[in-house]
Amino acid sequence: MIVWVASFPRSGNTFFRILLHRLYGVPTYDGPLFLSGDDLQLDTGQRITGVEALPPAIAEALRSGDEPRAWRLLADLDSEPALYCIASHAWEAPRFGRAVLLVRDGRDVAISLAWYLLDVIRTFRRAGLRSSLAGKATAFGQAIVASLSRPLGFRHRLWRSLLREQVTSRELNWSRFNDNWLARDAPTIVVRFEDLVADPVASVGNAMRTLGVEREPAKADVPTFEALKRIHPSFFRSGRSTWREEMPAEELALFEATHGACLARLGYEAARIAGRA
Repeated sequence: MIVWVASFPRSGNTFFRILLHRLYGVPTYDGPLFLSGDDLQLDTGQRITGVEALPPAIAEALRSGDEPRAWRLLADLDSEPALYCIASHAWEAPRFGRAVLLVRDGRDVAISLAWYLLDVIRTFRRAGLRSSLAGKATAFGQAIVASLSRPLGFRHRLWRSLLREQVTSRELNWSRFNDNWLARDAPTIVVRFEDLVADPVASVGNAMRTLGVEREPAKADVPTFEALKRIHPSFFRSGRSTWREEMPAEELALFEATHGACLARLGYEAARIAGRA
């Protein structure tokens, strides 16, 4: 049985996987188009998420770009009794498998992603290395390559350029991603990032029960978002909403004009209602 752990980047996917592994003792897997940060490719990151490799045939199909074969093999995997919790940032939501869709206020997502990309860029320049992140998604790669050609003395200006990229990108589109996953006929439960941070155990437990996963969670200590932030501050940047303070008025207006329908669908208020006009 597959349970997709699906999310737009920077929406709590890694936090959810850490909780899954700690509470249920199950491994998790990087699935199609999953963009794992470089810091989480290290031993510590792999240990806390319980990440394991997908079956070799699936991994090879994904690696070689044979997506039709990969999806066929994944569909076969869904019919097996073993539980496979597979993380995905794939835009096209599969018709099979149960799914947890992690959602976060898109304005906070754009801010978080821009700061994260800025940190990635600084790491590139300091180490002179090519990150695995840049090669996994065209939109990310384009943003990074374009930014590397600009002077880095103006950190905030570069951050704002990356922020605008998130707001206007057709490829890295927050609304399209969530709408595609919400349109699935297969069982799908929405978990809000804000609820996950506020009550991690209840959020994960309710999601698994609702999807019919017949496992009892362990009575284990689970890390809070703040505890993880102390360990990986660049990755677990902020567990609270900061768009009211951080998002410039021009980008805010553009984001709400572009993504207002999806914000409302997911229960997030527009700026004029939420206290910032």
